[in-house]
Amino acid sequence: MGIPDREASLGARERGIEAALARQRWSVFTGSVFPPRMNRYVFTLQVSPEKYLGYYQGKIRQVIVRCTTGQTVQFPASLLQKFVAPEGIHGNFVLSSDENHKIIGLERLDGSVAD
Repeated sequence: MGIPDREASLGARERGIEAALARQRWSVFTGSVFPPRMNRYVFTLQVSPEKYLGYYQGKIRQVIVRCTTGQTVQFPASLLQKFVAPEGIHGNFVLSSDENHKIIGLERLDGSVAD
Protein backbone atom coordinates (compact mmCIF):
# COMPACT_ATOMS: atom_id res chain seq x y z
CA MET A 1 0.00 0.00 0.00
CA GLY A 2 1.59 3.25 -1.17
CA ILE A 3 1.18 6.85 -0.12
CA PRO A 4 -2.13 8.25 -1.43
CA ASP A 5 -1.89 10.74 -4.25
CA ARG A 6 -2.25 14.28 -2.87
CA GLU A 7 -4.65 15.33 -5.65
CA ALA A 8 -6.89 12.32 -5.02
CA SER A 9 -7.10 13.06 -1.30
CA LEU A 10 -8.19 16.69 -1.77
CA GLY A 11 -11.84 17.67 -1.99
CA ALA A 12 -13.17 20.03 -4.66
CA ARG A 13 -12.91 23.06 -2.36
CA GLU A 14 -9.31 22.29 -1.44
CA ARG A 15 -8.37 21.75 -5.12
CA GLY A 16 -9.89 25.14 -5.93
CA ILE A 17 -7.89 26.78 -3.15
CA GLU A 18 -4.73 25.01 -4.32
CA ALA A 19 -5.32 26.21 -7.89
CA ALA A 20 -5.89 29.82 -6.74
CA LEU A 21 -2.69 29.73 -4.70
CA ALA A 22 -0.77 28.30 -7.66
CA ARG A 23 -2.06 31.14 -9.89
CA GLN A 24 -1.06 33.69 -7.27
CA ARG A 25 2.45 32.21 -6.95
CA TRP A 26 2.76 32.16 -10.75
CA SER A 27 1.69 35.81 -10.96
CA VAL A 28 4.23 36.88 -8.33
CA PHE A 29 6.98 34.82 -9.96
CA THR A 30 6.44 35.91 -13.59
CA GLY A 31 4.57 39.19 -13.37
CA SER A 32 1.84 37.68 -15.59
CA VAL A 33 -1.68 36.96 -14.41
CA PHE A 34 -1.92 33.90 -16.65
CA PRO A 35 -0.47 30.53 -15.53
CA PRO A 36 1.15 28.38 -18.22
CA ARG A 37 -1.64 25.74 -18.32
CA MET A 38 -4.12 28.24 -19.68
CA ASN A 39 -4.88 28.53 -23.39
CA ARG A 40 -3.24 31.67 -24.75
CA TYR A 41 -4.18 33.35 -28.02
CA VAL A 42 -1.85 36.10 -29.27
CA PHE A 43 -3.14 38.57 -31.85
CA THR A 44 -2.75 42.14 -33.11
CA LEU A 45 -5.59 44.66 -33.27
CA GLN A 46 -5.82 47.85 -35.32
CA VAL A 47 -9.32 49.24 -34.69
CA SER A 48 -10.17 52.83 -35.58
CA PRO A 49 -12.45 54.88 -33.29
CA GLU A 50 -15.14 54.80 -35.99
CA LYS A 51 -15.02 51.02 -36.23
CA TYR A 52 -15.14 50.59 -32.44
CA LEU A 53 -18.26 52.79 -32.33
CA GLY A 54 -20.31 49.80 -33.56
CA TYR A 55 -19.05 47.76 -30.60
CA TYR A 56 -19.62 50.64 -28.20
CA GLN A 57 -23.22 51.13 -29.38
CA GLY A 58 -23.93 47.42 -28.90
CA LYS A 59 -24.53 46.76 -32.61
CA ILE A 60 -21.53 44.43 -32.66
CA ARG A 61 -21.10 42.21 -29.61
CA GLN A 62 -18.38 39.78 -30.66
CA VAL A 63 -14.86 40.27 -32.00
CA ILE A 64 -13.28 37.68 -34.27
CA VAL A 65 -9.50 37.76 -34.63
CA ARG A 66 -6.85 35.66 -36.35
CA CYS A 67 -4.06 34.71 -33.96
CA THR A 68 -0.38 34.60 -34.78
CA THR A 69 -0.74 30.80 -35.00
CA GLY A 70 -3.43 31.10 -37.69
CA GLN A 71 -6.25 30.14 -35.30
CA THR A 72 -9.45 32.17 -35.35
CA VAL A 73 -10.82 33.20 -31.96
CA GLN A 74 -14.06 34.92 -31.01
CA PHE A 75 -14.63 36.86 -27.79
CA PRO A 76 -16.99 39.52 -26.37
CA ALA A 77 -16.26 43.06 -27.58
CA SER A 78 -16.79 44.28 -24.02
CA LEU A 79 -13.32 42.93 -23.13
CA LEU A 80 -11.80 45.70 -25.25
CA GLN A 81 -13.46 48.62 -23.45
CA LYS A 82 -10.53 49.19 -21.09
CA PHE A 83 -8.15 49.47 -24.04
CA VAL A 84 -10.04 52.13 -26.00
CA ALA A 85 -8.01 55.30 -26.61
CA PRO A 86 -8.94 58.40 -28.64
CA GLU A 87 -7.09 56.88 -31.61
CA GLY A 88 -8.93 53.53 -31.27
CA ILE A 89 -7.50 50.20 -30.14
CA HIS A 90 -4.03 49.31 -31.37
CA GLY A 91 -1.53 46.78 -30.15
CA ASN A 92 -0.66 43.17 -29.49
CA PHE A 93 -2.91 41.25 -27.09
CA VAL A 94 -3.14 37.90 -25.35
CA LEU A 95 -6.54 36.35 -24.67
CA SER A 96 -6.39 33.63 -22.05
CA SER A 97 -8.95 30.89 -21.34
CA ASP A 98 -9.15 27.86 -19.09
CA GLU A 99 -9.18 24.25 -20.29
CA ASN A 100 -12.96 24.58 -20.92
CA HIS A 101 -12.37 27.70 -23.07
CA LYS A 102 -13.92 30.01 -20.47
CA ILE A 103 -12.25 33.38 -20.85
CA ILE A 104 -9.89 34.29 -18.01
CA GLY A 105 -8.85 37.71 -19.26
CA LEU A 106 -7.33 39.91 -21.91
CA GLU A 107 -3.88 41.43 -21.56
CA ARG A 108 -2.11 43.91 -23.78
CA LEU A 109 1.45 42.75 -24.29
CA ASP A 110 2.78 46.10 -23.10
CA GLY A 111 1.39 45.22 -19.64
CA SER A 112 -2.10 46.76 -19.53
CA VAL A 113 -4.64 44.30 -18.13
CA ALA A 114 -8.41 43.96 -18.35
CA ASP A 115 -10.44 41.16 -16.72
